[in-house]
Amino acid sequence: MEGILDVNAHFFSNSLFGMTLWVLMTIFITFLFKKAFEVLRRPGEKLRFRIIKFVLILIPIGIWIGYSIFIFCVHEKEELTEKITMPDMRGQNKNDAISHLEEKGINVEIDTEYSDDYSKDLIMKQSQWPNENLTKGDTITLTISLGTEPIKLMDYVSHTISDIENEVKEIGLSVNVKEQYSSVAKKGIIIKQSPKANETVYKGNVITFYVSKGVEQVRVPVLYGMTKTKAKKKLKRDGFKVKIKYEYNKMDKGKVFFQNIDADSIVKKGTLITIYISSGLKLSNYENKNHNNNNENKKMESKKTSSSNKKDKNIVDDSRANVVN
Repeated sequence: MEGILDVNAHFFSNSLFGMTLWVLMTIFITFLFKKAFEVLRRPGEKLRFRIIKFVLILIPIGIWIGYSIFIFCVHEKEELTEKITMPDMRGQNKNDAISHLEEKGINVEIDTEYSDDYSKDLIMKQSQWPNENLTKGDTITLTISLGTEPIKLMDYVSHTISDIENEVKEIGLSVNVKEQYSSVAKKGIIIKQSPKANETVYKGNVITFYVSKGVEQVRVPVLYGMTKTKAKKKLKRDGFKVKIKYEYNKMDKGKVFFQNIDADSIVKKGTLITIYISSGLKLSNYENKNHNNNNENKKMESKKTSSSNKKDKNIVDDSRANVVN
């Protein structure tokens, strides 16, 4: 019986047809009221019969009034205890979700957490499951994403790449390794990192490690027969240090006849290589004496030629003087 009354109450209070019927019934009851009082005042009829008729007319009026009050109370109760189905707020923007719930009379509390799955300001959790029933005035908690948790980088320089690569991957960073030669760091040692230590990164970011390949190894070139200038230029271009020595040798003068490290040897870049440049064949004492005498004779002849030229010049000048006199 109570269920039927609740259905009828909902029908009269929430449907247009029910509301219209309720108005018409009210008008009819008002008409009955009027008739009841007319019966009560009707002359020529015994008072007790008039009272009985009056009461009989008032019974349906009372029933309708009581039912109307019941409908009003039920409607008010429904307004106060309106059921709200909890939507799935996950992935929605926090401002839109909060506005939607507050419009329905739901109080909202906010919590925050870092998340790798939800972007910043999106709802990642809710205290009530989707499709749960709520009523106005209930309070729910929404957990808002702060985005990916920031990571402060450590200083990995001078560490061995094999020791820290897995460690870096475990905290959510990707690793990019670039190798380069180093005259200081051993092979496998981190020379530089990018981003640098103490900088802030986020999970999924890439950290680049520049790792030593050790000292660069180079092949010694063939220098035999090269001129000093060409050999020196070749060595410096290949990254060698150069030292030059001169010695007598049958090799043409000014050319390389020996190098202290054999050609095609593999050595560290920057190695010092000594090249020996020919000063030509060394003269014997006799050849050297004749060579010196020849030089002296050439000098004497040069002096005589110079003196003769000077004397001839004086003669010409004197002859010119005589002509003038």
